[in-house]
Amino acid sequence: MKTKKLLDNGSRSKSNNKMKKYSKPKANYNKFIGNREEGQGFADKRKRKIKYEYFKLKKKERLREKHKPSVAQPDVDCLTEQPHSTRHPQKNENDTNINRFSKNQKGFQAKLQERMDEKKIGEKKRKEYEEAMGEYNKKKKKTHLKLCKKTRRGQPVMQNQIEFLLEKIQGQVDQT
Repeated sequence: MKTKKLLDNGSRSKSNNKMKKYSKPKANYNKFIGNREEGQGFADKRKRKIKYEYFKLKKKERLREKHKPSVAQPDVDCLTEQPHSTRHPQKNENDTNINRFSKNQKGFQAKLQERMDEKKIGEKKRKEYEEAMGEYNKKKKKTHLKLCKKTRRGQPVMQNQIEFLLEKIQGQVDQT
């Protein structure tokens, strides 16, 4: 009887296993960085980003200082030694604006002139190319018409074929 009970219990457990559905395993990683309950979910990420931006800015400043000419610093020292000896007359803001405007205008005119020159050069090249292609196409068409000629019975005219080959050979001999 004991064996029957064991078999009965075993068969019951097997049927229960078949009835269970497969459940997905839970994710073993945190979706948030930091302590979410205290409201610090993204604070760590934010701090790291701010640190990164700060160090990037410092690096840029160091690079600027490295590339600055060292001549600028002695001029500052000279001005601090004799601040009252030389005074520059005050300039109006309008004068600097006019100078800036005229300077920008000259720069614009120079760029405009450069573009016009480039356009002219491009147009000239295009015309030369078109002329060269026109000559090439005429020559090609002429040779094609010669080689395409047929007799009454549809045979190619051998005289044109031989003349074409002769011209080709003579051209090669002249080049060498």
